[in-house]
Amino acid sequence: LKITATHLYARGINDDKGELAARLAAIARLQAQGGLPCTIKFLVEGGEEQGSPHLDDLLTQYADLLASDFCLWESGGRNEQDKFQISLGVKGGVAFQMSVKTADFDLHSSFGAVTENPAWRLVQALATLKNAQDEITIPHFLDAIKPLTATQKQLINQADFDYAAFAKNYGITRPATVADDQIKEALYNRPSLTINGLSSGYEGPGIGKTILPHTALAKIDLRLVPDQTPAETVRLVKAALIAGGYPDIEVSDFLGEPPFRTDPDDPRVQTALALARDTYGDDDVQVELNSPGSGPMKYFYDVNHAPIISCGIGNANSTAHGPNENVAIADYLGFIDYLTQLVTELAA
Repeated sequence: LKITATHLYARGINDDKGELAARLAAIARLQAQGGLPCTIKFLVEGGEEQGSPHLDDLLTQYADLLASDFCLWESGGRNEQDKFQISLGVKGGVAFQMSVKTADFDLHSSFGAVTENPAWRLVQALATLKNAQDEITIPHFLDAIKPLTATQKQLINQADFDYAAFAKNYGITRPATVADDQIKEALYNRPSLTINGLSSGYEGPGIGKTILPHTALAKIDLRLVPDQTPAETVRLVKAALIAGGYPDIEVSDFLGEPPFRTDPDDPRVQTALALARDTYGDDDVQVELNSPGSGPMKYFYDVNHAPIISCGIGNANSTAHGPNENVAIADYLGFIDYLTQLVTELAA
């Protein structure tokens, strides 16, 4: 842990040991002020980065114990415009591997004149799933997308996401993949398909060995929006590969979470939003339809049908998962103030 005049630096100080500590501090304050005005339940699990593979079973087994009227998710903070951001959901996600094998071992590259290269075969198969305009071309993949309500469209239009500031913050050197007037809609309500990694043949330093690889592997993820599902997405990918002439491409190691959005018009959600504006200021609160990232929110909603919001102590430069992860001390303390009042108002 490193403490400066303004910030705390530590592994997990933002995502998400610091988030848990802030919630515990708010409870301690309420207890010191006379006791909790309602029952508060915590569920802390360590498998989120692996897709929370056992969480659904746990929630089903303990549904009665976990019943609640409101759910506060564990992440959030200030965005690139330094506004306190509240998210009302998450995109879904599905990740898997695509691999192909064309021989029992690597060959001399001179045989590339007569022998198929698995790396080329894999990238050509990948190119059938997404075109040069960054459009996903998997047949029927977009069919299940649920139309937005008027309120949801308004939240997207009111979002303050600044792509130029975002690109500068991360040192992005290429332009956005969509037109400027479509960036917010794409961020919150458009699926994505990403190659997370590619591997084949010699990957050591220098030009290396002139070999013809015998295997190739790609790690893939897709972000989903309501009402797309991980299982149906994998089925559609497999069907697209077969239809495209790539039945030998193996799809394996599937992990996924469904998308979820809380109803922004729910009175409990409106209470949380109104309090945030009172606490941080009308112009310093940003409400987003859903996070561009994923998480197991829908599993919780399916258990108790309670609204879920996400907010927290981070900032646009918190570098979550990085060695210099940080939070501003003022944001940490301010969030404790907000939580203390939120519990009281929701209980009332």
